[in-house]
Formats: sequence, structure tokens, C-alpha cells
Amino acid sequence: DAVFGERDGNATVYESAAQPVVRAVLRGVNGTVMAYGQTSSGKTHTMSGSDADPGVMSLALRDIFDAVRADEHTRRYDVRCSYMEIYNEEIRDLLSRDPDGNRSHIKLVNGHNGLTQVLNLEERVVKSSEEVNDVVAAGLKRRQVGRTAMNHVSSRSHAVLRIKVASAPLIEGDPSAAPATVSTLYVVDLAGSERAAQNTSKTTKKEGAAINQSLLTLRLCVQRLAKDAEDGTENTSHVPYRDSKLTRILQPALAGPGRTAIVAAVTPAAGNAQETYSTLNFVGTAKSVKMDAKVNVVNHGSGANLTSEERKVLADLRA
Repeated sequence: DAVFGERDGNATVYESAAQPVVRAVLRGVNGTVMAYGQTSSGKTHTMSGSDADPGVMSLALRDIFDAVRADEHTRRYDVRCSYMEIYNEEIRDLLSRDPDGNRSHIKLVNGHNGLTQVLNLEERVVKSSEEVNDVVAAGLKRRQVGRTAMNHVSSRSHAVLRIKVASAPLIEGDPSAAPATVSTLYVVDLAGSERAAQNTSKTTKKEGAAINQSLLTLRLCVQRLAKDAEDGTENTSHVPYRDSKLTRILQPALAGPGRTAIVAAVTPAAGNAQETYSTLNFVGTAKSVKMDAKVNVVNHGSGANLTSEERKVLADLRA
């Protein structure tokens, strides 16, 4: 855990909070980095950054592809990305050329391990961090933004960048027998967590209600998981993942196995003291949630929890 001040750049935040998660993803452990806080607290800048101060997303991609290049003589990699937003409780594919973001075809299903999978998102095979940055830039142009009473241009949706990393060792003999790893990194920029009363613009009322409902469900899920951890029990509380699209998608990040880092963005303005308290209370509760950092090793003939596309990717890596 760490506290960062106004003078700390995104690189400092990344190295302390997010880099350990990214390094775990490269070892085959699922990971999530999410930014939580009210509008204008700096969430999107922390995650997306700028040319002068690259954000968590860019720094994570740099580390991923640096590792891919460093291992090119010992491992074969496949890196794919998809980008989605949750807007008014609908999932939109930010990479789809469909004007409505392919909403009618995106499905949430439970995998064999009980965790939620998002199907039919467009995936791009990427070979460098620059390629992913181009993909993200294109997706950001499609993201729902609007003017609120608190911010001239505010994100009105939750944005989720999903990066899948599959790798297999280069070995002599039968390559199909090589144990491979498959992991997923979620980078999540949540919409503002402020109370609906602070969004006085009439056009944002419906958006605000959907945002508040999804974040309320997220807080409830974290509270239930933290209570189980405090009581020394596991899976005894009903965790309402299915009450919102956001928590269904984030179920693997909350329930594990994997590693999750939450960046809480707050503002020093006295008028926002209640929202700052709410944000700190949320992350204080989240600290109590226990997760197992399990490496997703896929041996030949296994992989029941994988999608058909992931199994095909592994077959190609082992060929």
C-alpha cells in the first residue's frame, strides 16, 4: 500500500501499485488494475496519461512487450487486446466498427470455473505497445463522454481494456507437450463515483443512476468478500456479481484467482470531503479481500476453462 501526492507522476504510481500485477500476468497469473474515485479526481489521467506523463496503461504495455522481446529466444508469445465500455448497463465494443458497438452480440457466460467470460468482443493481435496505444486511441474516440456539473468532459461509462497473454516455451522434441500459460490483464477506468445530486445536468440523470447502481454493486461485492475474509470463511456470503454488468465482468478480479490493484483517486478540495471519505472507505475495505495468485498452466490435453479461441491460440503457439 502507498499514498501518492500531487507531485508524484504516473510512473511512480505504476511502479508501486501496478507493476507487480503486470509482472504476475507475465508469469501466467490473471491481474487487474482499476482506478476508483469521483469525477475530476484524476482517474483517467492516471490510467491513460499524456505524452509528457504516460499512464498506467501505456507503462504496463511497455513492460509486457519488453518482456516478450527479452524472452524471444526461449518462449513464443501471443498478445491480444480488446476494449469495451459499460454504458447504461449495456456493453459496447469500442473496437467494433458497428455504430452501436456490437451490443446485440456480446454475451456474458459462466465458464467451467464459474467465473464470467465476455464473448464476441473484437480482439486485435498486437506486436508492440505502440500498436495497442493506437487501438486504445481509436476506442477512446468511441467512448461515451459528456459534460457534467463537475467536469466539462467527463467519462460517462466504465472502460475496460482486456489484454490476453499466452505463451509456451520453445523446446526440442514434441512442442505440443510443452506446458503453456494463459493470463489476462484488465485495466479498468471506472466512471465517477460521486452522488447523483452532484450531477445536476438533466441529460446525465439516467447515466448517473446506472453508474451509481453499478458502483454500489461493486461496493457490496467487496464488502461481502471482505467479511468472508475477516470471518475466516470462503464463499459463504452471497456476493451479488450478477446485479450489474460491471461486477459480472470484474468477477475474476474480485473472486480470483489472481492479483488486483486499486488506485483510489481523491481531490483535496474541502467541498469533496464526503466523496473522499467514501473512496478511502471503499479501498480500505478492499484491502481485506484475500486472493490466491495462481499461475494458469495449461498442459497438453487440459484447458477446459479456456474458450475455443484460446485453445486455438495455444495450439498455434505449440505448433
